[in-house]
Amino acid sequence: MPEAFEELILGLTRQPGEGWGLNINNASFKVTKVAPEGAASKSCDPPKVGDLLVGIAGADGRFTLLDNNTRASEMRDAFVQAGDVCQLRVKRPVPNEEELDSPPQRSKSEGMLSRWGRSFRRRSTSVDARLRAIGTSLTNVFSSTESARNPGDVVRIWPRVFAVVGGEAPSLQHVSQCTRRECGDVRHSDFGHGDALDGEPLLRALLINVGDAPCASPELFADGSRVINAGWEAPKHAPGPALAHAARLGLAAAAWLALDDRTLIVIGDLTAGDRARCGLACAAVLRVASAVLEFGALQTDIPRVDAAQEGYGAYLEAVGGDAKRQLDLKHLPPSFGRGLKHLDCAVEARCLPNPRPLILLGASVRGLPVSEAPVLEVCSTSNNWSSESDEMAVEWDGDEAFYSLDNNRERPCVLRGDFAVVVRFGGRYKDVGGAGQAPIARYVASSGFLCDGAIDARKCDIDVHPAYATQILGDRKNSGTDLRVRLAFCYADDEGDDEPTSPVHFFALPRRAEAAVDRGLALLAAWHCIQPDTNMTSSLAATACCDNDVASLALQLSANDEAKAFSTLSGFPTLSAAAGMRSKHGDLFAYVRSSRAAVPYDAPRASLLGAAQAGPGGLPRVTTALNRLGVKKAKPQRRPSLPPEP
Repeated sequence: MPEAFEELILGLTRQPGEGWGLNINNASFKVTKVAPEGAASKSCDPPKVGDLLVGIAGADGRFTLLDNNTRASEMRDAFVQAGDVCQLRVKRPVPNEEELDSPPQRSKSEGMLSRWGRSFRRRSTSVDARLRAIGTSLTNVFSSTESARNPGDVVRIWPRVFAVVGGEAPSLQHVSQCTRRECGDVRHSDFGHGDALDGEPLLRALLINVGDAPCASPELFADGSRVINAGWEAPKHAPGPALAHAARLGLAAAAWLALDDRTLIVIGDLTAGDRARCGLACAAVLRVASAVLEFGALQTDIPRVDAAQEGYGAYLEAVGGDAKRQLDLKHLPPSFGRGLKHLDCAVEARCLPNPRPLILLGASVRGLPVSEAPVLEVCSTSNNWSSESDEMAVEWDGDEAFYSLDNNRERPCVLRGDFAVVVRFGGRYKDVGGAGQAPIARYVASSGFLCDGAIDARKCDIDVHPAYATQILGDRKNSGTDLRVRLAFCYADDEGDDEPTSPVHFFALPRRAEAAVDRGLALLAAWHCIQPDTNMTSSLAATACCDNDVASLALQLSANDEAKAFSTLSGFPTLSAAAGMRSKHGDLFAYVRSSRAAVPYDAPRASLLGAAQAGPGGLPRVTTALNRLGVKKAKPQRRPSLPPEP
């Protein structure tokens, strides 16, 4: 009888400089010894002797797989790259029923019991063994189902919305085969007529790649005509997508779903199979697409998703297994849930509460277990600022660090949209063992939900590295540190800035479904993996009597086959009726000019450090901070007016 295995993912953490305490066979990658004083044995679910190591990952969850062709040096390099937070994918042998039913070894004292006592003991042992055998058989069923699931499998998370399972880089050929099975058997010929979608069911599906790299072999999926490389736009170190990118994902999906009642969406990370990224992308698609298609003449049969968290939960339920246990929002840093709540607010209001960009004047950080001033890094979707490279004055009093960012007038810290404030080790510890490169803590937010003044981010709002979570956040035995990040902002000057990412342009979802479809079609054309043939575009536009932008997209959806493009326009009346998708909507969102900033940046200001040290607990109150900076006292606009209907 072949030996049964269950596949597990074990999470290990250690202190800097501490050893894992594992002995692993260099040929079979089997755990031969677990030292009791090592970091691995102190984990909640430690490895056991006999476990077969099949993968190693760091905190990002991207596994380096081990097989017969993997060298021992490559395994050691994978442990080094994982750092102090390591995840191990192991196969653990499961004892068979014969071993469970065998009676335990009895001592001599047990053998001297009475005949009645021995009989009772044997019967009770047999019953317990059978119960354990039943539980083991159920465990084998579920573990074999989870381990047999291919990363390229496609699961249904919502009506007409599917996702790639992931976990590692999927095979696009396998994704194509699974998607073809999910496309269904509904044909227009059943209603008395047929079209191009009846010949090839895979043409009904649109594959949205949210990986960092474009799809390597798009021709494996419907000859590349149904693959778009949306990518992942987010600030450095931020776990979720930027709010504008989440809206673009939803608009692109809504446009495809509105073309026909048989079309469907498949979302996946074709580069690394990142399940957390795929789940957040599914949440954005479900929240935005169901909202913009709920009203108007292009109503679809997709049920409304009232919260982005509902869409994220639907993805975890469909994928199941380790993803459902490890990626639940209760076990993730607070920035994940905050990003989903921001998306909900923006979708309901169709805009952002604050459309104006902010300038970060300074920051203070306290409550970190460091002996020198940590490195502060501010990351947005377009620029990054660091206390190491930029002209940023830093002061350290042994407990709290103060950073002034208003010294560099040529490169001010202007934040438009999502941003992340990251704190790393500094001084002589910044390069020890590579741990200094990993952030100790980070705070992720959006300027659209902030205003001028000072804000305090407490422990419940900050993401903390798992290696330092016990020391900073505390546990049942200790309360942790008083971690706090305080940020001081003022409004930026928006006069004379007409760039697409300028403050005069901000997030605004269309209120009409038709306008949302136009923006989504323009995104499909911009993200498509196939470049249209310019010579065929004019010819098709004249033949089909359509707009040049529409003809260009039709060629992309037909792999530059003019005959198929004409058939595509005939089968999608909504696509053929669109016109001026790009010129009419510019940067794919409504352009609304905001009012002049209350605090112009050109005003003279002194150093933030002097004002920060004057207030209680670090940075002072909002009005005190701005007045001490030498800025004219002005009442901030707390409630910006809503944009007009686009």
